[in-house]
Amino acid sequence: MIVIRAPQLNVNDEEVTLVEWLKEDGQEVKKGEVLGVIETSKATAEIEAEGNGYFRPIAKPGDRVRVGAVLCVLTDTPDEPLDQLFQAEVPAVDQEWQRESFSRRWTKKAELLARKYGINIEEIPAVGVIREADVERWAKERVTPAKVRDLVDDVYPDNRATRCLLIGGGRGAVQVLDIIWRTGQLRPVGIVDDNPRLQDKLIMGVKVIGTIQDVLDLYHEGIFDAAVITFSNDLTARARVFEELMRQGVPFVNVIDPSVRIHSNVRLGVGNVIIANSRIGACTVIGNNNFFSAFTNIEHHNTIGSHCTFGPGVMTSSRVIIGDRVRLGTGIFIEPGVTVGDESVIASGSIITMNVPPRSIVKSRVTTTVVRHRNQEKGEV
Repeated sequence: MIVIRAPQLNVNDEEVTLVEWLKEDGQEVKKGEVLGVIETSKATAEIEAEGNGYFRPIAKPGDRVRVGAVLCVLTDTPDEPLDQLFQAEVPAVDQEWQRESFSRRWTKKAELLARKYGINIEEIPAVGVIREADVERWAKERVTPAKVRDLVDDVYPDNRATRCLLIGGGRGAVQVLDIIWRTGQLRPVGIVDDNPRLQDKLIMGVKVIGTIQDVLDLYHEGIFDAAVITFSNDLTARARVFEELMRQGVPFVNVIDPSVRIHSNVRLGVGNVIIANSRIGACTVIGNNNFFSAFTNIEHHNTIGSHCTFGPGVMTSSRVIIGDRVRLGTGIFIEPGVTVGDESVIASGSIITMNVPPRSIVKSRVTTTVVRHRNQEKGEV
């Protein structure tokens, strides 16, 4: 007896539909003759006789048949008892495939393989029907069910977008989320903030899921891949949170607006936020955990430390060195070769032409701004 099975017409086929039989039950056929027609959602194909014999259909027109299951058999005589021959020649797995409901969540082969590995097949995460490859992957990785929260991301982690946790739920979080939503490399999965009034609230569709104290636990639970600090008003706290979490093994990610231009041979640390329309010149070295506001221009061959904040419109010339924990206001110009020491504060509107010692406060008094009511200019009361 020759057994003819449902072929796999496409890689993702799970079943085929028998459209019609072109031969009568018991009709003699020759090898290569067309017996019937099957189809999937994407293709139609003819079923040919794989040898000489008498056509004996198993499936009926309109039936949905699993790939690999029996469609028909070719017997040696037209009236052989089909049930006995079928029982003798068709493997038990195919008989079960013929009888089982198409709503079952796994193939029989996957079920048998799971038994071999001692795995509960119901615990294997997969989209659609669980197949042998899903069982093999699960057996290899031995991922515990408690760690699986996403049936795609946690099972197929290669090349997925980096799941990002935002530390801080203030206005800086809005700026960072604005960048993330316009890029494809990052995906926000939550925000942490110590303000109790923000807990369980949504910020641009992202939920506040805890406090800064919870970051390490969230990381070990597999909630996120890397973090970024969004607040910039307190440099001491920004540096402390970053360094403590880094020490505990929490990764950090750079969040860079798509409009930012980064030139050749720039060395960039981690945890940096660079807002729109900024520019980093060639051969510049930047540390970790800095916050660069919009229209910041860092020229070539600069060295920037860590945990600094730059207000909008900070412009440095070449060969400028800026230390750690430096706060720069808005609209600042720094001349070539100037060094700004650690923990200094540079006020808005300053023009820096000489070196600034560590822990200095710089405020330019080049111009004086006077604000008067317009009526006073005309002598009116």
